[in-house]
Order: sequence, then C-alpha cells, then structure tokens
Amino acid sequence: MSVIENGKLAQTSVSQLERFDPAQFGGCPRKWWFEYVAGLKPDQGEAAKAGDAGHILLAEYLRTGIKPVGRVKMGKHVRAAIEKGQLPKPGDDLLVEWRGDGQAKFLPIPYGDENGPAWIPLDREKTLKIAGIPLELFIDLTYRRSDVPHVLDHKFRGSLDDCKPADELIAGIQMPVYVLARQPFWPDAKRWRLTHHNVCRTAGQGSRIVTTVVELDQVLERREQIASLVTQMAGLVGATDQNDVPFNPSRERSCEAWGGCPHQSVCSRYQRRDHVDLTPEEEANLFGTTPPPKPEADSAESLFNEEPPPAAAAEEDEEAKALREHNERMAKIKADKEAKAAALAKAKADADAKAAAEKAKGAPKRENMKIVGDRETLPPPGAAPAPSPAPSPAPAAPTGAACACGEQMNPENASRLRDGSWKHIGCPKDPTPPPAAAAKPVGRPPKAAAPTIPSEVTIKVEFGPETMAALTKLLGKG
Repeated sequence: MSVIENGKLAQTSVSQLERFDPAQFGGCPRKWWFEYVAGLKPDQGEAAKAGDAGHILLAEYLRTGIKPVGRVKMGKHVRAAIEKGQLPKPGDDLLVEWRGDGQAKFLPIPYGDENGPAWIPLDREKTLKIAGIPLELFIDLTYRRSDVPHVLDHKFRGSLDDCKPADELIAGIQMPVYVLARQPFWPDAKRWRLTHHNVCRTAGQGSRIVTTVVELDQVLERREQIASLVTQMAGLVGATDQNDVPFNPSRERSCEAWGGCPHQSVCSRYQRRDHVDLTPEEEANLFGTTPPPKPEADSAESLFNEEPPPAAAAEEDEEAKALREHNERMAKIKADKEAKAAALAKAKADADAKAAAEKAKGAPKRENMKIVGDRETLPPPGAAPAPSPAPSPAPAAPTGAACACGEQMNPENASRLRDGSWKHIGCPKDPTPPPAAAAKPVGRPPKAAAPTIPSEVTIKVEFGPETMAALTKLLGKG
C-alpha cells in the first residue's frame, strides 16, 4: 500500500515523522521528501537487518520464555540482555509486537516466493490518526502491572553511548505516539512509563535501560506538535523540486548524523555547504513547532514489578560501587568485632558476679570438692554434694578365744592373722621373738676382682683332606 495516493498523503508512520522532524537527531524534511515523494529510499543496511533479527528473538522470548540458542544472528547479544534481568517476566498480560490496527504483519502462511510472505495492508480505519492521517505503527511491548502502564521499545545500538537520555523520550516521536495508540485500552491512566531497552549489537557492551514516567498532559501536548509535522508533510507531497522543500540547516544534526545522510550526492544544499549551526529550539521554530516539554525525572517506580518499590538510588559508576562495597565490608567487620567484644565483656562480668556471690556465701566444704590431678575443684553448679566415704568396719572380736596366758583376746589386744586365727599381742607366754632387722651394709661394696688373661691360647682347627692337600701344596711352594 502506497504512502501517497492520488497526490495526497494517505498514511504515515513513526519512522517517517522521525526522518521529517528537524528537531530530531538526523531529521530533515528534504530527507523525507527524497525517500517518500521522489522515491529514492535507500536499501536496508546491516545495522537495520541486525535490529530486525534482534527484535524477532526478543519477541519470541517475551511470548514463550524461550531464550535464543545456537549461533543465530544477534543470539548472543539478545541472550545476554535477557539474562541481565531487566526485562519483565513473560506472561499472558504482555502485548508483544502489537500493530496499531490490531492485525498481524503477514498472512499466517508464507507463500515462499521471491517477495517473501504476503504483507497485510494497514486497516486505516482502525489505527491511530493524527491530523486526520492514519499511522502505521508497531509497538515492541506494552503491559500494565501497576497503576502506571508501560510502553517499551527495543533499540539496537552500535554503542551504548548513543542511548537517548531519559528526559528526551517524551521529546521524540515514537514514545508519545505509542502512548496515544494504547491510551484507549487504559483510559484511567494519568501517568505512563516510557522505556528504551538499548542492546549493543557489537561485542562487549551489553544492554542498558533508559526510562522515565510522564504525565498524560505532556503526551497530549506532544500530540499537537506532532500533528503540526503531519500537516507540513501533507503539504509537501505535491512538491516536484527539492528546492521547494525546506531542509535542516544544521549540518552536524542532519547531513552527518548516523553515519551521514544517504542523499548527500543529490542534495543541492549539501553540495553548496549552505548550512549553519542552530540550536534545537531554533530548528523547531524554523519549521513552525515549539520545543517539546521536558518531563520531570521519575525513577521511583519499578520498571517491571507489579507494585512500585521505594525510590531507587542513582546509578553509580564502577569506582563508586567498588568503594561502597569496600566500606560496607569494613563496617561489617567492625560491627562483628564490637559484638564479639561485648559478648566477652558480658561473660566476664557474669563470671565475676558469680564468683563474688559464691565468696559471700563462704568457702565450699572440702567433702563437696574432688581432686583433678593436683588441683581441687568444686562440683558443677546444681550437683548434689558428694557422699562422704563410709568408715571401714572394725574387725569382729573373737568369740570365746582366750590366750594361753589366760587373758581374753579382743580387737584392742589381739591381731587377726591371714589364716583367720587370732594372736595375743604382747603375751608373756609367747616365746617367738620379734624378727630382727637385717643389718644394713656400711660403706661401698667391694670391687669385683679383675679377670685373669691367659698368656697362651691354643686353637684346634680341623681341615678336610682337600683343604689339607691345598695347604700342603701351598707350604711346599713356600
């Protein structure tokens, strides 16, 4: 379906408006005229092809939860962005790759011819209209998991340095248009979250989320400004000469933007180097628009949680993060040391108080103490006192035993022998004298006599016949 029909603008799109608007980086009315009126639209570059591949992989993940596998185009970059955890969890409430008229892009059955699958024409009656012109648009992701609906667009950058700042999201074309297209679904929403999910298509840079929350009044104000651009576009459809089409006078923001305008070789203004440097406000005023309002920064609400959490801290660089983590570790070590010291002090105080209480009660009785090695220790607290050892029973007195001397024997004057008999101690009739003590030697014991060494020793050796023959032969030679 053609953008221009019967000499009039039949439909437009977000990408057309971004090419036309001189307030956007790279925007120029003449660039739009070259591509959509003069028919000099350039072929799709490698960066655009990589972006298309990345969008397909992200859409598949958000619909099914399946991450890219294998060596597919952009698979490694998309998988790394998914695993960073900044995207919402897949769910039935996510509206992925939604077209403005509610239709799919292609017929469900690809025909497989040289033109690829059949494109479904835009339903101009069901899509968003601005200044009476239908818009062809595709929104990467919209959902509502809190009071604030969320509109998100994936951006595939050559470098994350090219990311748009958060306060410029409302100043663009894409995000306000997406909110306007989705507003009928959530008419009660007064605030909307706008998010760019930036994925670097080169190695080693990863991904980055840029987000802000805007008021609905800001979006409606942008609608009026975008409508002015659509009206200007419609008025230039009939131009047949490029000199009748205005251009962006800022060479840096138009001719040299994004690697250079593809129409430099045919643009008369570029060939004459007829450019001046203007501010975005001057450029906007030059084409009958006013500078877009800047939203208030709002990062208090979560990007993807159902409930808004407390306000998040500003993003910190690597050096600040390392310093903060070091300080947190040192503070934890210090707190642990102080806690241990306090516990030891309390234990010592408790022990001192206990010792003082025991001292006040008096010294413990010896029978309640036990010997451990060479030290006496008290029994553990609460233990029953140790029982005193029972006295050994006195030997039973002999019954009816009398000594030969006539004296009755008892334990005081008798001793029980090993054989069980009793002996009267000190009996005058006992003839056995007490054993005499062995005499203890006095002085050193005598030295042992030295051994006698004989003056001669005779050794008898016997030899066999063979040995004797050998000795005889040897002596005979001698």
